[in-house]
Amino acid sequence: MKKIERPYLEILILCVACAVIVMFHAGSSIRTDKDSVTVVYGKKDVPMATASGTILGISADGLVREHDNIDLSKTGTYEAVYQLKLLGVPLSKKTVPVTVVDMDAPVLEMEDGVICFSKVNEPWTYPAYKVTDNYDKPEDILLSVEGDADSTKEGTYSAKLKACDTSGNCVMRDMTVVVGAASDSDFLPENFDLYSLDEGHVLLEPDSEHAKEEGFEELYWMGDSNILNLGMYDGIPSNRVLARYAMAPETFDKPLHYQNLQQSWNAVEAMKLLKPKRLILMMGEAEAGSGNPLQFAEDYEACVDQLLEANPGMKLYISAILPIREKDSEAAATQEQINRANYCLLEMCRKKKIPMICADAWLKDSSGYGIESYYLEDGFHLHAAHFPAYTDYVRQCITR
Repeated sequence: MKKIERPYLEILILCVACAVIVMFHAGSSIRTDKDSVTVVYGKKDVPMATASGTILGISADGLVREHDNIDLSKTGTYEAVYQLKLLGVPLSKKTVPVTVVDMDAPVLEMEDGVICFSKVNEPWTYPAYKVTDNYDKPEDILLSVEGDADSTKEGTYSAKLKACDTSGNCVMRDMTVVVGAASDSDFLPENFDLYSLDEGHVLLEPDSEHAKEEGFEELYWMGDSNILNLGMYDGIPSNRVLARYAMAPETFDKPLHYQNLQQSWNAVEAMKLLKPKRLILMMGEAEAGSGNPLQFAEDYEACVDQLLEANPGMKLYISAILPIREKDSEAAATQEQINRANYCLLEMCRKKKIPMICADAWLKDSSGYGIESYYLEDGFHLHAAHFPAYTDYVRQCITR
């Protein structure tokens, strides 16, 4: 037999090897139990696809290797690559897409039924809230108002505050949106000015030059402890005072003090009995802290209707709730809550065409809180020494 020359032998071996590789490649395959994998961000021990391999019908699972560039800390679509190799030579490959998704909605923390004030034709202002997310930063969360709220039209709307992350997961919380002359920032003590919010011009302005006694002497005063104290400490005659400690819409039907004595009759019965020609009403300082100024004003309006029905033709004035000292702002109601309540009372007066008196001009300092020296130590009640200033302020408003 003729001996094969070495160069030809090497070529023959190479050809045979190539033929074997081609045969193995053609006869090899990889199977996976999943054609795609979805990984939920933040979930541990998520199983990937399991791969098996064969060569010429013979199991070759041990020769399958997995290679991937998956970053489980970021959402997106990646590839898991499975390869079957023999002696380092790739025979077969399969790619399985792996998608990392965020399935958790943001956590939106705020009070249920919260009330938000926004000005007409201005971007929404949102109530105090805190939003967190398992994936996105708070600044990347998109906020919006859902529902029938119309920022171009004055009104009170039921709506929802909606928070969505970058993956489209959303959460919503109920809220009430009041579109009108004020936004939430207007109620901060340093910003609040009830006169600037008086679109209906129902606030009476003081005029010391033209103030007189006529009409003032026949005025009756109804309200809570500050009004009661006016009669007890010679601020006004006690036979002109109808008051009770902590008087508020929810306790409107309780008996009153008159001439510094507890009576058996309540406010409505007093109207029928005494029939005052003029009445100034101021109550509800503690109730302003309920956090729902709309309900407070609605309940207040019901009390007003009862008074006017019991004494038709009476001239009624509403006095704004007095401010409090800054260091007492967390006691029964904050100054911001009082400001909101006064604004809603202003809107109630505008609707019912009732004049309103706001004594903030002389009771507040530049910070928007009550002047500390004007108050007793409890922070709510005026010093008797300052009663004349308050009553004179009222006189200037109603008798000029």
